[in-house]
Amino acid sequence: MSLDPLAVAGGITAVVAALTGVGVVLRWLYRRWQSVEHFLEDWRGEAARPGVPARLGVPARLAQIEAELRTNHGGSLRDAVDRCEKHMISVDAQLGDHLAEHAKADAYRLHVTPDQTTLEHGPRVS
Repeated sequence: MSLDPLAVAGGITAVVAALTGVGVVLRWLYRRWQSVEHFLEDWRGEAARPGVPARLGVPARLAQIEAELRTNHGGSLRDAVDRCEKHMISVDAQLGDHLAEHAKADAYRLHVTPDQTTLEHGPRVS
């Protein structure tokens, strides 16, 4: 029984092509799995190890963000926003009162010198 060299070469070529195809598919699957693995590592977080601090997972980070959005008697971002809003309402009221006082008095005098500018209340000067 003699082997045809062309048939042997054809068989070897077919096996190499099949192995190459399988390798390409396996490489593609490996890369996709790496992406999934990276996502899962980010989701779960990472414990501390020598030279690398711990990283919280997504659920823990979301819990921290949600905690900042709720009032906790002074320490949260929500409390800071509320304080700023109260302060702005107070400043707005004071400015409104001040402007109303000027409109009611309808009197002022502006003195401009090279050194300073002053505004005095008194009879309106045209």
